[in-house]
Amino acid sequence: MEATTETGVSVRAVTPDEVHFYREHGWVFLPGLIDPDTADQLRDGAAKLMGVRAEEEDLKGAGKLDWFTQYFRPDREIEVFESVAHSPDLGRDAALMLGGDVAVRSMVNLTCAKPPGKGITPFHQDHGFPIRGETLAFWIALNDMTPEMGTMRFYDGSHKLGWLSGNPLDWPSLHEYTTLSPPLSYQRGDATIHGSLTVHGSPENLTDTVRWAFVVNFSPANAEYTGLPEGLETFFDADLRSRLVMGKPMDVPEFPVVYTPGR
Repeated sequence: MEATTETGVSVRAVTPDEVHFYREHGWVFLPGLIDPDTADQLRDGAAKLMGVRAEEEDLKGAGKLDWFTQYFRPDREIEVFESVAHSPDLGRDAALMLGGDVAVRSMVNLTCAKPPGKGITPFHQDHGFPIRGETLAFWIALNDMTPEMGTMRFYDGSHKLGWLSGNPLDWPSLHEYTTLSPPLSYQRGDATIHGSLTVHGSPENLTDTVRWAFVVNFSPANAEYTGLPEGLETFFDADLRSRLVMGKPMDVPEFPVVYTPGR
């Protein structure tokens, strides 16, 4: 089933088999999650913000890293990013992955580009979100990709091992109980989902083509704020922190509830 919003963004419903795979493996591949036209609009918007080769010097947020280039909160600047990041249908899919028909909050979003020559993205877990609760990330391909472009890899079942301090690859349990997922090819509009506990990374982009993606994070709407973690000042500036209450859900406009049960 596919739904189309008033802005023309269409997001298909995840299947029971995909939900089961996610819960068992900590990640799942979702072919055709959004329509190719929307993926094209997102890629064009990302190129406008970051440059056609993702090489702009003055980038918002953390900007250029050794392994990819990123631009935080494009939803505040270009409508199509907001339509996807705040899509009730994407929120519904997130709710099913998080455990059932629960209210879901859109957290942070960013464009993520790996230009040619960008290095390995180290394997890691998504530490740092200041909430009591799981988060998950939709990683949406904005152009066709082959494994040689540095597509995502996941350690199957690593979410069951809990938080792995330091370098997760140093933990014997990771290699004893999990296996590395196969290389993935994407068409624009395909996506993967991974949980914050899932160990993931990607190899170098060995081609002459930029790998473009849009990443949207979701959490249960009732997840409580625990305080500002170090390193997320781009998302949690002083004004935002002054409006958040420790021990309470993050009920502020920056993190809207995009899906509620019964929709």
